[in-house]
Amino acid sequence: MSDEIDYGILTICYDKDYIKAIGLALSLELTNYGVKRAVIAPQHLLSQLAPFFDILIPERTDLKGFEHKIYLDEYTPFENTFFLDADMLAFKNFQAIFKKWKNEKFIAQGCYSDSTFISTFGLDSNFVLNTLGKELLVNTSGAGHSFFKKSEASLYFDEARLVKENYSYYGDNLRFADEDAMNIALTKLGGKVHEGERFMGMPCHALNSKIDISVVQSICSYNDELYGVVSPCVMHFAARQATLLYIMQLISIFSYYKISSKYFFKLYFNGINWIYDHTKWALMQKLKSHFGM
Repeated sequence: MSDEIDYGILTICYDKDYIKAIGLALSLELTNYGVKRAVIAPQHLLSQLAPFFDILIPERTDLKGFEHKIYLDEYTPFENTFFLDADMLAFKNFQAIFKKWKNEKFIAQGCYSDSTFISTFGLDSNFVLNTLGKELLVNTSGAGHSFFKKSEASLYFDEARLVKENYSYYGDNLRFADEDAMNIALTKLGGKVHEGERFMGMPCHALNSKIDISVVQSICSYNDELYGVVSPCVMHFAARQATLLYIMQLISIFSYYKISSKYFFKLYFNGINWIYDHTKWALMQKLKSHFGM
């Protein structure tokens, strides 16, 4: 393998989102042809994922949920790894960003935050900074991706695993999240984040929710709230973000590869569930706002 593509791409999925992982793999086939793809999944899903991934990795049964992601250094079969959440689609080749990041032990898109914020999972940044005696908190929350070197990144993953074992030290009634644990580990050890034009975009970054997008044509651009017009390498369709748009892109790429009929019921059944979940969540948010909850 040439130096230019001396990396692999890793994702993880479960029963409820393996259809998303297939969509990600198909988009990578279009944009990153020749780059090895690996997937971590429950044993019973591996045969269904086999046509779309080069390397199949059974998940560890002693871990659950987000815990798997703080063991990526042990899971990955690659020395240089791009990790992507399953609910992403790729729109560009990664070679250019690899050239920028290839000497980093661990890096992800994010920022250094000195302001008070509460993560989605309850972590209070101000409390963490006071606890660690730091002025800036590494914040990759919501990124859903990373690049790391297997032989050098274990110091960060080891620290994140220690954070997990002592999680109550960083606040009360916290729900564990890999990105919060990794943010603490990176902050403690002086880790880096990528600040600048987006490697990864999200629908919530787009002004007026306007996105020019076609996964089969590898087109994705929008007017970003921070950086102006951007064309990210990947889009992250995180929970309840642009659900209908995401479903249409999945249908489009499954149709392009002529496998939509095989996955017809799974695609549309999941789509209905995602829309229902999004609608229910939006209604609950309005009720909470109305009643001041």
